[in-house]
Amino acid sequence: MKNIRKRGFTLIEMLTYISILIIATLAISSFLIWMIRFNINMKTLRETQHYTERAMRIMNNEIKFSTMIIDDNSNFNNHPGKISIKSSDGSITDFFLYDGLLYIEKELDKTPLFPDYITITNLIFRKITNKERDSIQIEMTAEHKGPINRPEYQSVINMRSTTSLRIY
Repeated sequence: MKNIRKRGFTLIEMLTYISILIIATLAISSFLIWMIRFNINMKTLRETQHYTERAMRIMNNEIKFSTMIIDDNSNFNNHPGKISIKSSDGSITDFFLYDGLLYIEKELDKTPLFPDYITITNLIFRKITNKERDSIQIEMTAEHKGPINRPEYQSVINMRSTTSLRIY
């Protein structure tokens, strides 16, 4: 009998290699999909937080450097809140919600503080009065509107801040 040397792989070896390759490919692709969704979620959250902190900083600075809170034109302790303040030069600044967007109005110039895909779902101004000076506490909830069935494109940020009027 002649000794025949077989070359190549058997069918079982080929199926084993293919199944290991498929499992490794699925594991890597599911990890990549998870990483992409996580990155989108973090980007959305950072963007929402950035705009919320920016709006809080603007409101706090305007309140801090104002001379008076105009109570008759303000809406305290409930949503949607509104505050009117008077600066040292006599100009009046308003912060208010309109159609889910937060606006600043100075001398009839109305400007949104957020892009239209971030809505404010809660805005409450609370006036805190003591002997020395008035303070304002701001409570705000901002929501990033993404596609309805895509939770990685949605985020919610709650912030609260208190600032006092400076006495000159």
